[in-house]
Amino acid sequence: MSKNINISISGINTNRVNTLENKYNQNIKITNIDNNTINLDISDSSYSDLILLKIEDFLNDLESEKVYKLTSSYVFDEDNSLIIGPLGKKELTSKEVMFLKMLLLTNKIVTYSQMMNLLWKNQNEVSANAVRLFVKNIKKKLPSDILKNFQDIGYKLVL
Repeated sequence: MSKNINISISGINTNRVNTLENKYNQNIKITNIDNNTINLDISDSSYSDLILLKIEDFLNDLESEKVYKLTSSYVFDEDNSLIIGPLGKKELTSKEVMFLKMLLLTNKIVTYSQMMNLLWKNQNEVSANAVRLFVKNIKKKLPSDILKNFQDIGYKLVL
């Protein structure tokens, strides 16, 4: 007979919990979130060592907010799909988030071919105009002169 273990964790950023809710839905159920406290129900059907590893993984994810500094006054908040700057927040599409993350993680030129593979899954119908429009739209959300074009090659972030 399976039973659940109930754990209450306080003193954390509960905004981060919402982004993790689906990741752990099979083993850890979030039963309550309020005032920097969350309550978790964890299935006891696993071995106790596995339960501890699941909790540790969950807590590590809570602490590791994915916020990247772009300039002294702009940040990219991956979890919330936002560019946050002095004039406010700008929402990003899922493709824009993937593109920025690729640029930040590689820290080198991302080729047009790499963009097509990641963002459009090798769709042959994607025109050069569609790529230019995509880049034009994301540039509006970024600080000026941070996204550099390398003619006939691709793009790179200049941080």
